[in-house]
Amino acid sequence: MFNYVHKLDMQFHLSRNTGQLSRTLDRGQRSISFILNAMVFHIFPTVLEVGLVSGLMAHNFGAAHSGVVLGTESLRRSIAMVPQDTVLFHESIGFNIQVR
Repeated sequence: MFNYVHKLDMQFHLSRNTGQLSRTLDRGQRSISFILNAMVFHIFPTVLEVGLVSGLMAHNFGAAHSGVVLGTESLRRSIAMVPQDTVLFHESIGFNIQVR
């Protein structure tokens, strides 16, 4: 593609908005970067965690128990509006316990 663009005549290049091509390439690069970032830091760790937990549950408690835990977690993740993270609520729970 690069060689093809360079072989085009000068009139083609003069009549085109070259900034648009640069902007399109930059948007494509940012899109690929975003997808790879999401996969490396969000999707792969989640899949690894669920796989390890399911494997440990199956090994220690049997496949039926592992299936129930995996199904429950999958359902929770699919309908949850906001990801639940205990770290977010740790300080407020501690504060509420101390007040009472």
